Amino acid sequence: GLYTAPSSILTPQTVTVTARSAADPTKSASGVVSLQTPPVVTHTYYISSSSGSASNDGLSSGSAWRSLNNIYLKGYYSASPFAAGDQILLKQGDIWDGMITVGRLAGTASSPIVIGRYGTGPNPIIYGDNHTASLTAVHGHPGVYVTTVGSGSIMSTVYEGTTELTSINVFSACGGSMCNLNNLANLNTYLSSFTPGSWGPYAGWISPNNSLWIKTVDGNAPSSVLAFDQAAVYINNSQYLTVQNLDLRRTWQGIYVSNSSNITVQNNSIQDTLSLGIYLNGASGSNTNSLVQANMITRTGDNALYTYLSTNTTFRGNTVSNVTNTILGLRTSGDECGIGLQQSTNTLVEHNSVSNTVSACVDYYYETGSTVRYNYCYGNGAAGSPHGTGLSVYYNIFNESGATGINVINTGASTDLIYNNVFYGTIGYGLMAGDSVSDGGTGAIIFRNNIVYGSGNLMERGYATNESGTNVTSDYNLFYTTGTPYFINLGTFYYGFAAYQAASGQDGHSVFGNPLFASSTPVAATDFVLQSLSPGVNAGVNLLTGGMVSSAQVDYAGVSVPQGSRPNIGAH
Repeated sequence: GLYTAPSSILTPQTVTVTARSAADPTKSASGVVSLQTPPVVTHTYYISSSSGSASNDGLSSGSAWRSLNNIYLKGYYSASPFAAGDQILLKQGDIWDGMITVGRLAGTASSPIVIGRYGTGPNPIIYGDNHTASLTAVHGHPGVYVTTVGSGSIMSTVYEGTTELTSINVFSACGGSMCNLNNLANLNTYLSSFTPGSWGPYAGWISPNNSLWIKTVDGNAPSSVLAFDQAAVYINNSQYLTVQNLDLRRTWQGIYVSNSSNITVQNNSIQDTLSLGIYLNGASGSNTNSLVQANMITRTGDNALYTYLSTNTTFRGNTVSNVTNTILGLRTSGDECGIGLQQSTNTLVEHNSVSNTVSACVDYYYETGSTVRYNYCYGNGAAGSPHGTGLSVYYNIFNESGATGINVINTGASTDLIYNNVFYGTIGYGLMAGDSVSDGGTGAIIFRNNIVYGSGNLMERGYATNESGTNVTSDYNLFYTTGTPYFINLGTFYYGFAAYQAASGQDGHSVFGNPLFASSTPVAATDFVLQSLSPGVNAGVNLLTGGMVSSAQVDYAGVSVPQGSRPNIGAH
């Protein structure tokens, strides 16, 4: 007979196998068999732009691949694609112009696939603007030029100088059907549809023949063309993949992740992206359990970190700066926030530093069950507008001189809880409960233990008549301004804290006074520690004993709360 061992075992085992004669059941024989799980075979693939070759197998640093194309070709077309535990390593100190495109990679929790670095020196650099591309004229099509952009490259936008060129749709040019540009007749038809200042294949099309065609604005040879890849690293339909220790520059997006799970993005540097720095997109399927940590993102034209229709995303310990509307001299557009959360669930944003954004530090849109805590935001256009339900925002420091504070809109039935934050230097408003009714919200909005140090109105509750305000409560906060204090409740202005308290029924235990921070001109997070004589010391409410939170708390610095008889107001 045939003995079949179990398909998997937890530990090596020894079993006794007995064979009994079918002809004579009285006759049998036994043997001892040792069972163990076969060792997992993994490979490390090396890529070097300085010493590699297309003819190498990539399996050692001495036989490294040269091009990023090899990653795409092996991942999509090889009979033996990358497997769990494999590593794809780029040589430190080397530079590429192109993109890494991967899909259908399947690591495991214990053996993730890793894209990273090897060697010594600075992290490997990937440019995503094809600035080294050489353009040559196309015979029979005056003003049209072609260049090679690499296998798996997905073009997003092309500029000639500061002029954004128009993409030409492949399907439209070929009568609405799939157009094989490897066919010369189809290619001529396609290129004949180009007008001055156009390019193709259009955005989202993986380039056939690895080619990009451009028709210049004036018909002359191009002198300054930048063709931006959709991302320096593009990940689709993959599981348990880690991307780390890369230096990504001058691209449309830094890292793009879609329809994937358990993706880790860590210790990367991303700079000069026309759009998003790191984009987790769940629109085409789902994105779950992504971890984005310890990355440095600077100079992005849209949100530096962004999650859309994703679940259980964590943004931790990242440094974001200079989100603006002009990158590389090119005008950009977008939300221009540090961290963007849109229609996602259970997002965790913690221990990040966000500075110098055109708009908010953290932006929200129909979020559910998400938490923003222990972040330091400074020099941004606003603290943010929590828009969603079941949101918790606590122990953050918003040092936003000349910017607005926080505007909360509840879009569902769960409570939005805003507590133990510092809003410093705000104008316009410090704490605001907006129009939840128009967004179908019935859940409570609760403000507790916050410090607002501003020069505009300090508390605004219900800025429109269709905001009932019945589910908004504010108390145990500390307000102060160097200007004239005024508060708004359901559209009525109150010049003075006492008048607002008496008329609104809110902030009965709150305090108006100088919080006495450790520094009178706070810059660093430690400058917002309270002096011993501060009116905020031991003046907050214990949210655990009050049933508003379910576990013991720590403050911004990780110190358990409370240290005295009651919690402090503020983040320390």
